Amino acid sequence: MATLNTASVLPSSRLPGRKENPPSMGSHGVIRIGGLQMAWACELSNGSPYLLSLGLSKSHLSLAWVAGPLTGTFVQPFVGIMSDKSRISWGKRKPFVLGGAAATIVFLLFLPWSKEIMAGMLGLFGVDPTTGGGKLTTIIVAVISIYFLDVALNTVLLSTLLIRERDPRLDGPPAESRPGLVAFFKKIFSAMRHLPPQTRNVCIVQFCAWVGLFPPLFYTTTFIGDLYVQPYLEQNPHMTPEELDELYERATRVGTLAMLIYSFTSLATNLILPSFIDPTYDNTLVASNAPDETPGDIPGHRSKKTLLEWLIIPGFTLKRAWMLSHILFAASMFSAPFIRTVRGANIIIGLFGITWAMTLWAPWAIISAEISHRDLLIRAQKQRLASIIRDEQSEAALEALDEEERRLQAEAESNETGVIMGIHNMAIAAPQFIATIVCSIVFGVSEKPRGVPGDHSIAVAFAVGGFFVLIAAFMVLRIKDDDSMPADAVATAERGGTATAHSRKETGQTRTSMRRATLARNTSFASGLEY
Repeated sequence: MATLNTASVLPSSRLPGRKENPPSMGSHGVIRIGGLQMAWACELSNGSPYLLSLGLSKSHLSLAWVAGPLTGTFVQPFVGIMSDKSRISWGKRKPFVLGGAAATIVFLLFLPWSKEIMAGMLGLFGVDPTTGGGKLTTIIVAVISIYFLDVALNTVLLSTLLIRERDPRLDGPPAESRPGLVAFFKKIFSAMRHLPPQTRNVCIVQFCAWVGLFPPLFYTTTFIGDLYVQPYLEQNPHMTPEELDELYERATRVGTLAMLIYSFTSLATNLILPSFIDPTYDNTLVASNAPDETPGDIPGHRSKKTLLEWLIIPGFTLKRAWMLSHILFAASMFSAPFIRTVRGANIIIGLFGITWAMTLWAPWAIISAEISHRDLLIRAQKQRLASIIRDEQSEAALEALDEEERRLQAEAESNETGVIMGIHNMAIAAPQFIATIVCSIVFGVSEKPRGVPGDHSIAVAFAVGGFFVLIAAFMVLRIKDDDSMPADAVATAERGGTATAHSRKETGQTRTSMRRATLARNTSFASGLEY
């Protein structure tokens, strides 16, 4: 790698090994993401009401939804490790995405018809599907379908749909190791101990936040539906089963409307909010010995700002926006037990869309930037090591270089994208076990039978979740706003040294001439990281 010693800003397209104009995600990527989101939307908005309509209680329903965190904790990290070892010409991730997508289609088609399918199958054996045993069998099959659907969805790594991959065969054969469960957990826990600091802090925030994010994701439709049916149940507490089914069907449609409002809010936030964020990451690589003055710094010369630059709110960084979104969510959930109207519930669910938009954006941008930082430094150090090995002949020197090479290899393995993203996913999935237990306890204590007015158990679960998200808001403060690195740090790393404190200080002094350097190929997955 050439020494990065320049007095001007170097666009990423001019870096060695970079193509001049990397392609964007394009319409095909949008279609793939849209399809995956449709699958999630169907499961989240209709899953709980459908399982409740089969006769499942709310306390047992929360245990059924443990499928999500269970598969997320074990399936996706394992798929990440296997994909890192893949050398198929399609890419490291695409074969797994394709297999997961096919399985998702199958179970999405099966789940909504599980009641009718099981009625037909039980009828072949002369079993009445309306009896207790028939209903229990249908519920078990539906819950199993949920598990298989979540396995398929967790296999489809959302981030990889946006990643522009190079041919993995260029990386050479993977290290010889058995991809068994023991090796799998050893690699995961070893990587946990060596997580980059920014990634570790993001995982801590995600762990706290997802205890609270889990309930509204899975129970919003039921929460709105319970509020909708309350006046009808109070007026007529002795409805027939058919009348109850019709009432709760209308309630489900009202609840899905709230999910639509939440989706629009999330979309609007993702489209509008980035224009106001003060960027702490940039797509350019800057040398720290650049001139201290630019035309904008010369007295009497005033550079023109674009409209997007005028929209930026100074100090309103990505970290602060993420923290404020958590505080907004906590305040909304604390108000849930006091809401008695569908309109009021729609408002707090709409506000949840803002938090959800930041959850889909902020952590991934921070982690992906740090991965790219470390990856480039490791590659530079490996190249330096290779050049030293060619020059050194003494046995002692070669042994020292071998030790250094093993250290770099271990650091590179802990920096593998699949492993880091798998650990991040575990930080998302594992706290959902806690949320599942909490919801099950809350529902078991305060739940009322279907058709009985006065059931506000889901609102209580929302409020408990808001407490954990408030903790996450304070944990965001541990994340650094700027994880940039001056270009001379890379050049120094190639020579085996460390960057001087002066160069780091100089980099941050003049934002106009020396924009905050980043070795990240892009600030978010929307630009397509290259692995």
